[in-house]
Amino acid sequence: MQTYEVTDAANHNRIDVTAEGDILVSGQQGFAWVTADGTQRDPHTGTSTDAVNCAALDSEGNVWLASSNEGLLRYSPGCFASPNLAAGLADMDINAVTAAGGRYYAAVNQGLLAFDSDWQPVSNKLTQALAGIHVQSLMTDSRGRLWCGTYSELGLVRYDTGGGEIVFFNQSNGLGSTRIRVAFELRDGMVAVRTQDGLALIRGDEVAAFYDKDSGLETQSILCIVQAPDGTLLAGSAGSGIYALAQDGSITKFSYEQGLEDGVVLRILQEEDGRSAFASAGSHLYYWADGTFRRLDGLRIGPGSIFDLYERDGKLWLLQDSGIYALDKARILAGETPHATQCGTARGLTGSLRVNTCNYMAPDGSLYLATRNGVSVFDFREISAPMPPLVINSIRVDDRTYESPERLTLGSDARRMTTRFSALTYSGATDLCIGYQLVGFAKAKAYTVGSWLEVWMENYAKIKLRPSTYKTSQGFLKNHIKPQIGSIPLADLTSLDLQRFYKHLLDGGRVDRVEAKKKPKGLAPKTVRNIHQMIGSAYNLAMEQKLVSKNPTQGCALPKVEHKEMKTLTADQLSAFFQEARDSGVYELYYLDLATGLRRGELLGLKWTDVDLDRGVLKIQRAISRQNSKVVEAPLKTKNAYRTLPLSADAISVLKMQKCKIGNSEWIFPSPAGGPMSPDSVLHMLQRVLKRAGLPRIRFHDLRHTFATMALQNGVDVKTVSSMLGHYSAGFTLDTYAHVTTDAQLKAAQTMGNILSRAV
Repeated sequence: MQTYEVTDAANHNRIDVTAEGDILVSGQQGFAWVTADGTQRDPHTGTSTDAVNCAALDSEGNVWLASSNEGLLRYSPGCFASPNLAAGLADMDINAVTAAGGRYYAAVNQGLLAFDSDWQPVSNKLTQALAGIHVQSLMTDSRGRLWCGTYSELGLVRYDTGGGEIVFFNQSNGLGSTRIRVAFELRDGMVAVRTQDGLALIRGDEVAAFYDKDSGLETQSILCIVQAPDGTLLAGSAGSGIYALAQDGSITKFSYEQGLEDGVVLRILQEEDGRSAFASAGSHLYYWADGTFRRLDGLRIGPGSIFDLYERDGKLWLLQDSGIYALDKARILAGETPHATQCGTARGLTGSLRVNTCNYMAPDGSLYLATRNGVSVFDFREISAPMPPLVINSIRVDDRTYESPERLTLGSDARRMTTRFSALTYSGATDLCIGYQLVGFAKAKAYTVGSWLEVWMENYAKIKLRPSTYKTSQGFLKNHIKPQIGSIPLADLTSLDLQRFYKHLLDGGRVDRVEAKKKPKGLAPKTVRNIHQMIGSAYNLAMEQKLVSKNPTQGCALPKVEHKEMKTLTADQLSAFFQEARDSGVYELYYLDLATGLRRGELLGLKWTDVDLDRGVLKIQRAISRQNSKVVEAPLKTKNAYRTLPLSADAISVLKMQKCKIGNSEWIFPSPAGGPMSPDSVLHMLQRVLKRAGLPRIRFHDLRHTFATMALQNGVDVKTVSSMLGHYSAGFTLDTYAHVTTDAQLKAAQTMGNILSRAV
């Protein structure tokens, strides 16, 4: 005989036993719930002082109570805990969460937050070092050290929670790009890191290996990393499937040919046997075995992408924006429709889940989730809540409606379908999330040009492009592409369609409500070419995914771009310019730019930590730009833009003068408020100096042209000038300054002619 001690239901009225063996005890002072293993579950229902006459458990895990004074009550047991109120995270968008050294950590766009065991905010050396920095990812290694991936010049930050040591991995020690999204500890203690330029392996304090396009890694956008038992790294990419990086350095790609129809792989769940894995790609779940992928359909989960995957107690746990779904693994692999249990806001989830976040699995099995509204803690306990029965009320295909159809076959000419269905749920309509899909219908038919461009924007451009370029591309899609060609099926777009579209943009494509009405009605040729390039990139991805067989942008005739005349200051004009700059108090700013050829954003992004006055070198590591009306730090334009420049003796003297002039600011050229200067302000300042000096109006970028022109005219070789300017190739420099090099060649020819004439 088993004896149970029940604490909350004194003076028992009734005892009910469920099919699962749970015991529901109704009493004069409330209700108690004892599970089959003898555990008393969540007895505090809010009715502890009211008599409960009887209780019943429904198919969705809700307990229904018949009370004496409050009528019929429903108790829905929760599976989430929330530390947000204590931590002050209720309204914060969290990128990552973890625990290390007895502290909880939450990554946000404005820094790193730390909390004690009771989720009370604390501060330490790491949070102070990352104040105001965009922290994207967190990882705690086997030694208890915390790794922080940032979107800043700091790069990857490692923190020793015991000794407090902070180590930075960035371009100074070979990491490459400083936009860090993923960090994963390997079994030998190495750390695999995804940067914007590729995949790096860190051993100790050094970058031991780096994989990029030259190594066989076709894409540099890696979204997830796991390690197989044999040491092979499996890297899920943003558009190209999965790459297997063997220990001998070889790389194997798995994509459409192996059955992986979706190239955007968000998560990989490696099975213990090492020969199989689950992968979430796009909005689908795949099973990988024997080198091929099998798409697992009929999961009965919500629409949208699967953000994360876990396996526990014979179940797969799938994370979507609406919550967590628990599915029977055996039924999934057997091709059967699995029992689906949804855990979302009705079960205590504080906010919707997000893609590309870093969640934390605690030693006790609790899962700490980064959400749009703080942190939620999931305890993985099973809640028996099967999907409620569905009834299809009607299906409308084009202009015809079918009432309660048992079976319906669609013809190849069907273009639009709408389904109306109902479901009986005890939890309320807001908790119900049901999606449907067409199985066996041509994939390309599911996308229009507009919808595919949106997919490309979210899963590729958002990761690949700079924030300013991404915002511009959003404008192209919203204002031009979608209104004109967005409704065309993806596979039906032709080169002729594009040619007509480009002509429309050139003739009268300007959007009056967005662009200034004083400008011409048509878009500039360069803008049209940028839109063409955007569409071409999206179709290249569609070809990789086998959605289309060809790219309609190929073969299009594009408008010629008229290059603006390059204006430079002459040696004689520089004297007047510098004199007025001195009088205006901005001599140091413009002297340094003319001495180095820096881009405007690069010049304003300089900090005193970037300059070594004793050695006479200057590191270019960041830029300043204006985004959404705010002056912010931004990554440099290209990989080659990260460079170290020598300084002349005069430039060093000018910088020393500037240091004495501004005092303790971290910025070499600070604004009056103490932060970096606005790019707009230095341009306005330039125009005032030019006007007062009686010089012609030029762009700020023309100061960079002045540097390059004078350097080439005075014998500096093209390759040196190219590296100083941060160009991606010397060929580009040659094309840009062809007029200067042509003059130099003519002078060289004349010099050789004179030499030879004297020898004859």
